[in-house]
Amino acid sequence: MELNRVVEDLGIEPSREVLEPAWEVSQRVMADGEVPFLSPDFVSEACRGIYLPEDIVEAAVAAAARVANEPALRALAWHCHWCLYHVEGYSSRLADDWPCMKGPLGELAGLFYLLVLLSRFPQMRATHRAHGVSERVVRESMDQIYLRGESCSEIFGQWGLDGHAARWLANFLRGEIYALGRLEHQFNVMNDPFRVYRHRESSVVVALSEDGVSFRRDGQRHRGGDAPPAWTSRLRITGDRIAGHPILPSGRACEEMVTLAAADWVSVLGPGDPVLYFHIPGGIPLDHTACGDSFRAAMDFFPRHFPDRPYKAFFCGSWLLDTQLEDWLPSGSNLVRFLREFYLVPGGISERSILQTVFGNAADDLSRAPGDTSLQRAMLEHVSSGRAIDPRAGKCFMFPEDLDWGRQVYRTTKFPWHLVGD
Repeated sequence: MELNRVVEDLGIEPSREVLEPAWEVSQRVMADGEVPFLSPDFVSEACRGIYLPEDIVEAAVAAAARVANEPALRALAWHCHWCLYHVEGYSSRLADDWPCMKGPLGELAGLFYLLVLLSRFPQMRATHRAHGVSERVVRESMDQIYLRGESCSEIFGQWGLDGHAARWLANFLRGEIYALGRLEHQFNVMNDPFRVYRHRESSVVVALSEDGVSFRRDGQRHRGGDAPPAWTSRLRITGDRIAGHPILPSGRACEEMVTLAAADWVSVLGPGDPVLYFHIPGGIPLDHTACGDSFRAAMDFFPRHFPDRPYKAFFCGSWLLDTQLEDWLPSGSNLVRFLREFYLVPGGISERSILQTVFGNAADDLSRAPGDTSLQRAMLEHVSSGRAIDPRAGKCFMFPEDLDWGRQVYRTTKFPWHLVGD
């Protein structure tokens, strides 16, 4: 079906540009205009397979019937499915901007992207069965779909998913991410500009910046709105020497270079290496013990069920890894204890992302921002005193062999200057 006709029939003309990439291909491969994932049996089985309540199952079946019976809706549903699961490298920005379906579907609008999301349910179930994933882990993971639908309810006035939510949750349907207790763990690749070396005798690790990274004077990554960078990193690797700028475990790069003896240090992590990227769902306390339990569970789960997908380290990027939290909150708070367990690296997070996460819609006007939590109160006090929000660190790694939860291994180990050559 022609894209122009679809956007006109559905009244979503402003979304034409977002939908144009891969449109012609998606329509060519749409067999006889039929969309199997819209059948009542498929929808009800998939919804129950991810443990949705019966009222949502019934509404989803009704939404699927509506979509299946209208050519424009059917064509759009297939296109979104095709882009989400078959177009390699499809832009997350495009999926995040997929049109809200309130106009075409009314009160069923929030279920349109649920149908798209669940179009891969049979393949996900086959992956779980092939790898022996337990029903408990499946259920914990699928619960994230219901919880995300709850958080989107302010958009639709009831449970539902938007394009952004469907794009993110598709990782679960691909079998790429699993909820293990407090945290979620996802197969991923580390592509940040640093390399990590481990000393052969002491087992101490040191991160070095990649070559050509711009930094501020304070050792944080240079960002677009900053003043000109203070310095640019260099990394020189020869047969017997590794010379570069070390990154301290607190997440600050040093302008002074160090040289490691290649015979004494082995490379253990670098760009392109497989990692488990951990995510920190919001809405529940960041219980310290529960987080440690999740990492230990991951260390058992992934080698057991996915031995063909080894990983080198745990990795994460989040505002929760900003060391400003150590200035704002007590040392015994869950947030501070959490971030101090990892080897932090500069991540270039923005002030706005922190404010929006902590204060939501009030981020643009902090005079009306809530002070309900200790973090909100500390940040408001910080800003009201005339000080700026100045993000630091923001990303981290942790090697499974270094996991000793509660000991803050990287922070408490003396940085090994005595192991560094001339």
